[in-house]
Amino acid sequence: MSEDLSECLLRFYTDENWPMSVVNQLRQRGIDVVRCQEVGLVGTLDDEVHLSFAAEQGRVVLTRDQDFLRLRANWMAEEQQHAGILFVNPGRHNDIGLIVTTLVEACELTTPGQWINTVRFL
Repeated sequence: MSEDLSECLLRFYTDENWPMSVVNQLRQRGIDVVRCQEVGLVGTLDDEVHLSFAAEQGRVVLTRDQDFLRLRANWMAEEQQHAGILFVNPGRHNDIGLIVTTLVEACELTTPGQWINTVRFL
């Protein structure tokens, strides 16, 4: 059985192209993760809608979409705050084990405050 991380303070939000296997493995460990499909944001072309939703909910965005990097720069210039972004480089987006391990470690070793307005790369 997977370790119980239901006490994890980090909460996550995935954009459209995020592997369901990652979501399932995180949920099996008790980690709070919401998919854009579950909140009616599937098909939303404007990434700002996704980042805004995640920011309002205090959720770290999980993405492999480089548009979020540009969007984050715009938000920083406008002094808008978000809960963080984990950007998975294109060469690693199929490495499910690495992604899950990284997010589990993030839950164990970091707090939401350490993610605010940051982009972390995998």
